[in-house]
Amino acid sequence: MPAMDMFTAAVMGLVLHATLAYVMVQTCFTRKIYPGFTSWTISQIAWVLACGTFFLRPMIGELPSVVLSNPLFFLYAIAAHYGVIRFFALGDPWRLLRLDLLVAGSCLAVIYWYYFAVDDLAMRVCLNSAVMCFLLFRAGLRIRKAPREKRARNNLGLGLWLVGALLLLRSLMVVFGPQSDPPQPQDPILKLVIMLGLFFMALVVFGYIALLHERMEEDLLEAQSRLKELANTDPLTGLVNRRGLAEIAAHDIRMALRYGHRMSLIIFDLDRFKSINDTYGHAVGDTVLTAVGRACQGVMREVDTVARWGGEEFAVLLPQTGLEEAARTAERLREVLLVLPAAPGLDITTTASFGVAELSDEGFDALVDRADKCLYRAKREGRDRVCVTGS
Repeated sequence: MPAMDMFTAAVMGLVLHATLAYVMVQTCFTRKIYPGFTSWTISQIAWVLACGTFFLRPMIGELPSVVLSNPLFFLYAIAAHYGVIRFFALGDPWRLLRLDLLVAGSCLAVIYWYYFAVDDLAMRVCLNSAVMCFLLFRAGLRIRKAPREKRARNNLGLGLWLVGALLLLRSLMVVFGPQSDPPQPQDPILKLVIMLGLFFMALVVFGYIALLHERMEEDLLEAQSRLKELANTDPLTGLVNRRGLAEIAAHDIRMALRYGHRMSLIIFDLDRFKSINDTYGHAVGDTVLTAVGRACQGVMREVDTVARWGGEEFAVLLPQTGLEEAARTAERLREVLLVLPAAPGLDITTTASFGVAELSDEGFDALVDRADKCLYRAKREGRDRVCVTGS
């Protein structure tokens, strides 16, 4: 079976690179993308056009090939670097790319001089490959400073460095070996560069796509976390709501029963709250509820959970707390509410009735039921008081 010649390998590589570019373009138009991905897409398109003008030189002519392929190769590297800076928000791209643009522009001028003034193919190939290596290594180094998506960014950085190393190899081979124009179909070094380039470039594009997908997964998890937080949070007071408290209690009860810790629950209801709404309006009532929630959070420990149980009812879950200490905590809350400046400019006294129960071997619902019964006993006995189970 005859060996594959260089131009056949080049055409195969061109088709593969064009397919990868098409995938990236489709991604730009059909999926959510992030800053920098469009630059990576432009970079891939520039690579396809550069390879096309380089390897199709016999068909399009030497002048268009030299004039177009070199700036397109540099555009590929600079656009890849620009995309890294934008995707990871590493700073001002144009400030960080000044050296890249200066080196690429200067090298391009020298390359054109070696074509129009002194026709030297070896120098053109050597300069182009060396500068491409420099640009790609800088892009790879920039990726190392990215704070996120460690695994995916490392794959991209490796791909860029491998392409750069391949180009450096090509530059060194030109310096120490003969160079023909056009390249010979069986040139083993250039064939090696082309074949390895197929794999390395695919690795680079895989890095782009992997980064995009990983960022999308992170945003999805963050959005799910925000939705869960919103579902478990009372929008008026900012406290956890009944559902949120039930989820926290399920975990705390498991821990308490497993390790033999005590745990208590306080449920309290603001006394005659309806009269506040009827007299001053619901806006003032909302202000009172917010002030009560804020005051409770200021009194409780970090391990305690204060929740708006519903309407003008609140609940406090106290891990590692026995009934006696919970009763003292409820009494302290009652005293805080008595002097609470709930509504500025209005003479409103806030009192509440408290029910306190300690966890035994039952579940959360039974604990709530016992605390609730104590609360209603406090209401029947005249309000503004604390009642505990067994008292």
